[in-house]
Amino acid sequence: MKKNTLLLFVLIISICYGCSKKEKKAKSPRSSQEVKAKKKTVIPTRRDMTSQSKNIVKLLLEKKYDDIYKNFDDSIKGMLSPAKLARGWEGLEKSIGEFKKIKGTSKEDRGKFRKYTVHAVFAKTELDFKIAWNMDEKITGFFMSPVSGKTISFKDASYVKGAAFKEKSLKINPGTKWELGGYLTATGVKNVPVVILVHGSGPHDADETIGPNKVFRDLSYGLSSVGVDVLRYVKRTKAHPGECSKIKDINLMHETVDDAVSAFQLIKKMPEYRNSKVFIAGHSLGAFSIPLIASKMDADGYILLAGNSRPLEDLIIQQIKYISGFKKSLSPEEKKNIEKIEQQVSLVKSPKLNSRTPSEDLPLGISATYWIFLNKYKPVELMKKVLKPVLILQGKRDYQVTYQEDFKLWKKELKGMKNIKFMAFDKLNHLFMPGEGKPSPEEYMKPSHVSPLVIGVVAKFVKN
Repeated sequence: MKKNTLLLFVLIISICYGCSKKEKKAKSPRSSQEVKAKKKTVIPTRRDMTSQSKNIVKLLLEKKYDDIYKNFDDSIKGMLSPAKLARGWEGLEKSIGEFKKIKGTSKEDRGKFRKYTVHAVFAKTELDFKIAWNMDEKITGFFMSPVSGKTISFKDASYVKGAAFKEKSLKINPGTKWELGGYLTATGVKNVPVVILVHGSGPHDADETIGPNKVFRDLSYGLSSVGVDVLRYVKRTKAHPGECSKIKDINLMHETVDDAVSAFQLIKKMPEYRNSKVFIAGHSLGAFSIPLIASKMDADGYILLAGNSRPLEDLIIQQIKYISGFKKSLSPEEKKNIEKIEQQVSLVKSPKLNSRTPSEDLPLGISATYWIFLNKYKPVELMKKVLKPVLILQGKRDYQVTYQEDFKLWKKELKGMKNIKFMAFDKLNHLFMPGEGKPSPEEYMKPSHVSPLVIGVVAKFVKN
């Protein structure tokens, strides 16, 4: 892998950062000459924001969170207050060591956004701060990732038995523009069960790294320690953000489904798995996508890890309100931002939504075509058509995809389907890692591991 994403903060749902397409313009009855003249007057000239990006990093190092917050676009202000910035950053400082210097910068156009990367050197690692500015010179994306070969040390879980398997590199979609790096943890035994892992929302590496934690590495190494081979790969939006931004009518197929199908086809062609049972396991958005994935292949079974049964826009507003609830009171600006997101969610559900609706009028600045696709996608109804074995797992401390709303809705609507099994875990969060008390985004910044209970349940399911 390898460019592991270390979230400076945990964005609630960052579905397709780097994959927003340019907005379609309504056709005009004027002549082509008039249209060209119009375009010349409305497209703003981009100002180079390199120095401003370096200054954002400087402000972070100086812990001037209020000054950083002033540069945020309204679309993320409601999710990331100065206090949350402080907790997220200060929780990472011990892991990266003392700041040394800024080594360099780069920039990349992504449709309506321009991403600036500030390469910084710390005592224990080197980090790329990635800052996305929109046309209004406001920040719409802010995260960082360790530089390849400079990653923070990671200690595997106690249940990992390194002698039980070997890891080898391979390619998904080899030789195409969507080629993805992948990793197969193999026991070396022919015809053992194989699990293919499908990512949650956002541009993920193969380990699905979130803060200091690696959900997919835990699952891969844990399952292979008990006789199950596992394939994981870099998500398309991580490996090819520039190409993703060029896709017209971007939707869940491009982001998640197509590559899961390719991974399945790759495994089925490998001689050592000719008689193996192959399972697809999705986490979060990947789990939400499982009914659609199942309609495109004939795997031997499917596993949903924290998959929402409700519409994505409902989760967004619920999560924003949940996180806002950690504050004793909200400022007028924060209240205004929540109201704006509520209006954006309402537009997603409105018949007024169409392919020309500007992304800035929609939740998280995601394109209208993405929301139109999701409006047509009915995961619960599609799951009723899946006849192969299905395992639905849920952490009861998950505030992103909840036990009360999402898990119980799956159980209610799929009641009586003998091929589907359900299991919930009392103390586990959205990452299936243990915790106590009221869960929060800051919990993801504490080093932990996927619970061995989950490893055991998944292993038993695929072996039986």
